[in-house]
Amino acid sequence: MNKTMSPSIFDDIISITEFNKGRAGKIFESVKSGRPKIVFKNNVPECILISPEQYKNMLDELEDLQLIALSHERMKNYDSERLLSSEEINKKYGYNDPDIADVDEIEFE
Repeated sequence: MNKTMSPSIFDDIISITEFNKGRAGKIFESVKSGRPKIVFKNNVPECILISPEQYKNMLDELEDLQLIALSHERMKNYDSERLLSSEEINKKYGYNDPDIADVDEIEFE
């Protein structure tokens, strides 16, 4: 019976000496293709190599999670009795429809 093994974390562990043996290019190509590498030095994990795209995606996901946590924290203080309609805000601050119409479109990310 021939079993095909899927990649495991052990496939992603490399020794720092691999860089000294001129294999950096091959390692970086593997990282670029989406396979992070765990670099060991003296049998201790020293760093993890990931592609710039993976790093950016991780930062984006972290930012999203931080914003979600912030929104949950803010919702703890939510009080519908304190909400104002747009008409009430316009009246309170003296805005009128022509003022609002002259404002450029705001783009949110």
